Amino acid sequence: MNSNEIKDRLTANALDAETAFEVCRSVASMWHDGSVDLSTSLDLIVRLVAARRELIQAAPGAEGPDPSILADVLKDVHDEQTLIYVRSPRSAAQLADALIKLISRQRNEYLDEFGSWLAESFHPEWMLAKSVPLGLGIHHGRVPRSVGQYLVQLFNRGALPFLICTSTLIEGVNTAAKNVVIYDKYISRSKLDRFTFDNIKGRAGRMFQHYIGRIFLFNPPPEDSEFGVDIPLFNGFEHASDELVVHVPAESLSASARRRREQVLRSSQLPPEILERWSRFGIEGLNAVREDVELKSDRGDDDFMWRGYGTYDEIEAAFEMVWTQLDFEKHGIRSPAQFAYFASSLRQSRSLRQFFDKLVRGVGLSAQDSIDSCFNFLRGSEYTFPEVLRALQDIVDVVVPDRADYSFFARSLQGWFLPGNLRTLDEFGIPLPIIQKIADFLPHDDPDEALAAIQNISDFEGVPQLSRVETRILESATGSA
Repeated sequence: MNSNEIKDRLTANALDAETAFEVCRSVASMWHDGSVDLSTSLDLIVRLVAARRELIQAAPGAEGPDPSILADVLKDVHDEQTLIYVRSPRSAAQLADALIKLISRQRNEYLDEFGSWLAESFHPEWMLAKSVPLGLGIHHGRVPRSVGQYLVQLFNRGALPFLICTSTLIEGVNTAAKNVVIYDKYISRSKLDRFTFDNIKGRAGRMFQHYIGRIFLFNPPPEDSEFGVDIPLFNGFEHASDELVVHVPAESLSASARRRREQVLRSSQLPPEILERWSRFGIEGLNAVREDVELKSDRGDDDFMWRGYGTYDEIEAAFEMVWTQLDFEKHGIRSPAQFAYFASSLRQSRSLRQFFDKLVRGVGLSAQDSIDSCFNFLRGSEYTFPEVLRALQDIVDVVVPDRADYSFFARSLQGWFLPGNLRTLDEFGIPLPIIQKIADFLPHDDPDEALAAIQNISDFEGVPQLSRVETRILESATGSA
């Protein structure tokens, strides 16, 4: 099969499994023997991928996406692995709530157990706990990594046929989806551009697993558009922000950018190393925090200076110093007072469920915002909030040395107040409720040693009984399934 024959077959969409395999083999052979160059080979593969996808306008003429039409689509595809793209976590919850009322399928005993475990371990009003028994998962940036990983594994194995997701899954995880539903025409608050649209569309039909992928559109596709990327590295950071100019090594800067860097460092009363380390929070903000620390310490207003865990008032006072001055992601937390309440509640809760029970209000959709706030706080606690405290620590040490030490609290918060480094097990696929359940039987400091211990956890005397769901999650995370 030569290149012209391949193009004819692809144009005719004569693409069964045997044809797809033959195309790949022919392209590889032609490139290997030099009869086509790399550019032509890539062009043929792109054509192959495009030929494997069928666009279907699911709701022609409809004004906006309609959950009832989507329910009909899901009924028609039966249990084929189907990704459903929506714009945001809130949209995911709203769509799941609607579909729960519209779809019906034969119940699966394990998914029922998994849904019950999610409800008992996190919160019964969590929409994911309600949708999973119907074969409908939810995946976005606020879902714990461990739970998200397990949902993708269930989806790829065909045990969970439908997965509502945002761009976080589309952009970063390979799945075995046969179908993709592009339900929304936005990504967060912006309209879906052609590049992102094509990226989402490209997730339909995994090569050598589903030879034809179907894309169901609930809105017209975006028009083609051009875009450019300005990479500061190639212009000597001439037009980069002060923050970036300070952060980048001086030898990487142009002469004018280097002079600007020196001027920024000279005009600050903070040491250069502190500006370099924390420039991502904003140079002006760092200088403003230094002035506030000096002003408050001079007048004896020192509630923000403390050691250990800190009281609610002390934690609030520390974050008051940085909340509006430094530029950092707040992760949905509205104020220093709310941050202090969430942090104190997490430290004082014996389990994650107790933490959620303390903070979640309402039922159904009205409960999802507060549930998302809990997950958002946990995500911010992994890195952003502890780093902000460490920046404040460095500034306080410059102005009034040895008056505060936030290191213990920052380290504990980063670990979700679990012993040692056990929090990192969440990144390996083990949810926090299971970590809390078996923490006393694990090495605390080395995640690899903890994972090795988990493989033999059933042999430990006195370990709490694990449910079938917990056992399967642990087996999946440790590769012993």
